[in-house]
Amino acid sequence: MKYLFGILFLICNQSFAQENYLNEDGTISNYAKRELLLGTLNENSKNNTRYEIKGDDLVIITVENCGNKEYDSKEMQKRAMFSSFSQLKNQISSLKDTGGYEMFAELELNGIIFKTNTICMSTTRRYHFQFSLAELNQLPEYMDIVELVEYVTITKNNKNIILVKNKA
Repeated sequence: MKYLFGILFLICNQSFAQENYLNEDGTISNYAKRELLLGTLNENSKNNTRYEIKGDDLVIITVENCGNKEYDSKEMQKRAMFSSFSQLKNQISSLKDTGGYEMFAELELNGIIFKTNTICMSTTRRYHFQFSLAELNQLPEYMDIVELVEYVTITKNNKNIILVKNKA
């Protein structure tokens, strides 16, 4: 019987190792920890938020719907930009409130990509932002949306914005 359990343990151990869940020394790999983190974040997510990992970055995808009210294109662009920065600020604040970025650094993640989506008048407008963990740690604890917009657009000269996908 002990022999059978030993064989089963080796088979399970090898299958976990093949899935990149264990390091060669038998410890749990960062890949496994990242998968566990993603599962936990997605299981507990609210308000149309989804989490992924792309390379060495955590990706947070948020969606906000502003309804079907008609706006002219200039007003729609303002609303989409405000919505995107609002989503970004909410996510940054939420991460700071839940303990900061140390856990992500321990998993050897380098940064966070915030993919914000705003759906208005049946059209999705997207702004994607990328921040390193070090940069996020340096942001003030209580930053309002105006300070965030100024930081991204003026201080960083829009370098944090990695995608704008909107209809003209």
